[in-house]
Amino acid sequence: MGLLDWFRGSPPIVDRNSLADFMDTRAAFLVQKGIFDYVRGRSGPYFSFIINEAEFKASLEESRWKSYPHSLSVLTELVHSILVPRTGHPAALAAALCDVALDVFDRYPVPVPLDAEYWAQARKDLAVRCGQIALHAPKTPQDIPVPFAKIFFDNMPIHERLREHDFDQIKNQLRVNVLSMHHDFLKYADLAKVSASLNLPAKSAV
Repeated sequence: MGLLDWFRGSPPIVDRNSLADFMDTRAAFLVQKGIFDYVRGRSGPYFSFIINEAEFKASLEESRWKSYPHSLSVLTELVHSILVPRTGHPAALAAALCDVALDVFDRYPVPVPLDAEYWAQARKDLAVRCGQIALHAPKTPQDIPVPFAKIFFDNMPIHERLREHDFDQIKNQLRVNVLSMHHDFLKYADLAKVSASLNLPAKSAV
């Protein structure tokens, strides 16, 4: 994932390539920050020990890769909600952003914790979810990740008995982080240039 790029600053988002990079880095960050913040809070002073255990590292890798395609769906819908008023073509925009999301997904070979069949199905599911974005009115940024919260919750590398009362905490953390990414996109994106780079139909003057 593109998490390390997050710490190198945020370059301007002006075309399809820089849009893909933004979606990749923020999707990775959404997953990994969520996992580390939750595990750190749950384990307290034992975090430094847990993070170095081989069993936890394996669970962490599985968790982050299982959640990444869903996080990428969140970023795709977030960008769609920002650009659709400018473009005026919800379905065409969703299709174009779906292509970007799939290109980002294809940057990564099958992750070690998963198998090829699982990863291929994850790609198909991502395409379906992205294709459904235009079927409803744009959501507020903080509401976009809500349908995915249970998936992130179930994928956390903490035993289910220890996290059974923490769903709202994880959901609210997702909402706060996505709202922050919404602000980032508005800060760093040239909306006119990004929209033009997606080769959408001309917006109706009516």
